[in-house]
Amino acid sequence: MALSKIQSESINLADTFAFSGTVTGAGSEGLIHLETQEVTSAVADVKFGNDRFNTTYDQYRVFGRMVPATDAVNLYYRFLNSSESDITGTSYYRWSNNNGSTSNADHGRISSAIGASSVTECGIQFVADIWLPHVGSTADYASMVVGRTGRINNDQNPRTDVFVSQLRYDQVTTQPEGIKFYFSSGNISKALISVFAVSQG
Repeated sequence: MALSKIQSESINLADTFAFSGTVTGAGSEGLIHLETQEVTSAVADVKFGNDRFNTTYDQYRVFGRMVPATDAVNLYYRFLNSSESDITGTSYYRWSNNNGSTSNADHGRISSAIGASSVTECGIQFVADIWLPHVGSTADYASMVVGRTGRINNDQNPRTDVFVSQLRYDQVTTQPEGIKFYFSSGNISKALISVFAVSQG
């Protein structure tokens, strides 16, 4: 039965039943920051190992900005194993709209023809979703990287790309436990890369 105005105003609102516990399972979905690496002097690659990528999460999101030391290079990645060694072999199936083709290679491609202008210093900016569904048998899903980029190419023109590549589980059953970003030649002169885990709640 609804309370009248007089009844509602006479209720004692003392905090008799104060809650002192914790609530679990509510609002826990979202991005969990794991690590940010900044490059201010030339390095060959940037690695995130199994202290960040492991069986705790299946999905990760990476936000990156990188400037190459040399002009007209491609941005690649390789998955790493539990010892932080490259997972190689022509087992990466890849596609990107900047070349409009598919291929097998010993690395995944994020973008090509990136400029290294000392004037713009734009390089490439990318967002990538990384899926690591714990490869262990041919019954599992492939580990995959999907994303998009904005870049200044080697002719100093702005370009955008979408890309997808996967580690073929019919060829490699090693569980990826890390990732390495590097250019096809030369060093990385500048970079700021952040890795987040995606919590499913």
